[in-house]
Amino acid sequence: EHAAGAKSPNEDGISRSEKIRRMQLQPIPMIFPKTDVQLGASKVFMRKPAHDALEAHRVFHQTASATILQAWMRGIIKRVRHLMFCDAVETVQRLHRGGVGRARWWRLKESVAADRLTNTFRMLIIVRRFYREKKGTIGLQSVYRGHAERRVLATTKIQTEVRMRNKHIVYRKIKSATIALQCRQRCGVAKKVLAGFKGEQKDIGKLKQNNEKLKLEMASLKAMLTAQAQGDANKAESAKEINLKQEEIHRLEKRIAKLEAQLEKERATVKKLETDMESQKINTTKYKEEVRILRQQNKAQQTLSPRTPERRATTPRSPVMHHSAPLSPVENISTPRSPLLIITNALNSKTPTQPPRSPEVITATPRSPVVVTATPRSP
Repeated sequence: EHAAGAKSPNEDGISRSEKIRRMQLQPIPMIFPKTDVQLGASKVFMRKPAHDALEAHRVFHQTASATILQAWMRGIIKRVRHLMFCDAVETVQRLHRGGVGRARWWRLKESVAADRLTNTFRMLIIVRRFYREKKGTIGLQSVYRGHAERRVLATTKIQTEVRMRNKHIVYRKIKSATIALQCRQRCGVAKKVLAGFKGEQKDIGKLKQNNEKLKLEMASLKAMLTAQAQGDANKAESAKEINLKQEEIHRLEKRIAKLEAQLEKERATVKKLETDMESQKINTTKYKEEVRILRQQNKAQQTLSPRTPERRATTPRSPVMHHSAPLSPVENISTPRSPLLIITNALNSKTPTQPPRSPEVITATPRSPVVVTATPRSP
């Protein structure tokens, strides 16, 4: 009856301790009525069937635990003996294999040593021959490649010189046309500034007239106040009126002082602008003189014979004094011409190989006697 509901110890997925417990004799089931057990104040009272069932389960678990401990200790002892036996077997195998290997090595040394030495010596001879041939081939390749590269560099340098000269000619023409256009534009701006100065001088004359009128009014007010003070019997009212008139006089005096300060400021501004105009005239005169010198040098160069390519490559060029064609925009700078016509003539004389620079960024080179900037001058 006890083994009717027992579980199989060969069931998969159970632990070793559970397998040992299932192999033991199973105790009686703990099935008894509740009346066989009574709880006291400090003790538990039970009848014999209930006590026997509890005792049977205690003995079962104690026996199973002892069996598990015995199986664990026997397993440890067996594993230690197995490890000792394996170590001894490995030691014997190692010694035997070492002896066999040493004997095989000695036989190989006696039979193959001469062949290996011969093969090594022949390999060294072939390797040395290979490295000699490789070094000679590399030297020949370097000489040939250096010669070819120098030819390419020389050709590139000649092409660069020719292109640079063509672009420099176009650049000089565009620069000359831009200078003429800037000169014409600045002359127009200077005329407008001069007209503004003349208008400001007229306004200054009006301020002087208003100042004289205010002084006359102040003198008439002072005389009237003096006459009223002498002829008026009521001194209190006359004093009040005098104070009012005095305040008005002070106000007018402050206005006059303010106008005089403004007049002095305008005079200083006019003087500064006149100085700027004089300096601009001097710069314009210098520029015209430099243009005349450039025109004479250009005419002198036109009479010279054309130079050979060897002289072009060796003769240093000046970015300002060297031209290969007459600069038509600069020669006609004294006569009024349209700015669009000046730029069109300069561009039609020779088509540039690259887009021209903007006139706002054109500046003269360090050796050029002309310094041109497109920054607008302050009036």
